[in-house]
Amino acid sequence: MWTAVSYPNRKGPPVGACLPSRSQSRMSPPLPNRDLLHLLADKYFRNALNREEESVVSSHWRLYGGLFDIDMDSAGNLLEVVGAGIGTMKWPKGWKGAFQRLLDYLCIFLHIIRLPDRRFLLQLRREGTGLCRKMGLHFTFDAFRQICTLAIIERNLGRGGVIKGGLNILMIGDGYGFLSALFKLRFPHSTVVLIDLGKTLLLQSYNCQMAFPQSVHMLPEKIDERSQADFVYCPAEQLEALKGFTFDIAVNIASMQEMAPTIVERYFAFLRKRLRTKNLFYCCNRERKTMPGGEVSEFTHYPWKPEDQYVINGPCPWHQYFMAVGRSGNEAVISGVKIPFVHLYDGIHLHRLVVMATDHRDRNKGESEGSRNPQDEEGRR
Repeated sequence: MWTAVSYPNRKGPPVGACLPSRSQSRMSPPLPNRDLLHLLADKYFRNALNREEESVVSSHWRLYGGLFDIDMDSAGNLLEVVGAGIGTMKWPKGWKGAFQRLLDYLCIFLHIIRLPDRRFLLQLRREGTGLCRKMGLHFTFDAFRQICTLAIIERNLGRGGVIKGGLNILMIGDGYGFLSALFKLRFPHSTVVLIDLGKTLLLQSYNCQMAFPQSVHMLPEKIDERSQADFVYCPAEQLEALKGFTFDIAVNIASMQEMAPTIVERYFAFLRKRLRTKNLFYCCNRERKTMPGGEVSEFTHYPWKPEDQYVINGPCPWHQYFMAVGRSGNEAVISGVKIPFVHLYDGIHLHRLVVMATDHRDRNKGESEGSRNPQDEEGRR
């Protein structure tokens, strides 16, 4: 019998860490699979990591995983979430929250006027705002960055030969699950598979069920029923449970930069086996990042292949600066003067939209399907 449980946050964020994301009093409508939430809470919040789970956790997430806590009642309502490094789900209450909302709106405006497909972005912003409302979240600048990602993928489906319809979409590390829900909104007949560390997966499963309470949500143990699933939630250590799937689209944003190189290699090998020949893989991560344990992640050292066909390649235009109250230690400076409220992301973030060479691709055909050279101009807009 499930009983109410609270997982108190025992640690404060270290100096320089991103501020916690909080969601308060999030009473939900009837959800389709509360047992899924209970199972993930029991396994990943009550118990220490086992050997299998430790094998996929970098030193980065050994640190930040300890800052991630929840408060859930007996009905499965997620009352409070505290976590670092999962994105900004809501503005805080009071004047600081109201001011942060204005800063986010200004930041979104400054990005939209410089990006192509402004009309499409405005349409997605309206849809995304409505989706956030269903999820009990706010349309923050973090959510705006996700609609930019979806826009660039949707506008380039034809470049990968991907046909709209019942797609299989793989989300590797989707923060609080907004982009996964947005893909489902735009491609309603598709199956979205989310893979992440167990603690984060619980948050994603809750938010996606809030957004789509009439959909089928399940764990990969129900693999024989995958044709009926709208959302599948796969813990990172169970990657091989997805061997029955093939995917049309794969997405990774700002999480491979937090993985040890061996884990990145594991995901690339999986993608080359499980992506269909006509595919798109979007990858946006730090150019270089050193983790607390000394592991170094370098974007250009990911196991790309010469046969991969780049559709877009270059610095990510919407992952360069943000606006916020307070100090980050990385404020924007012009001519030696700090620009109020403008902060730079740590390091250069590169993004790449790629038709991945797969293990089952006809190599001769693959090499005749257009240029494999980077097209930097779109990535630099």
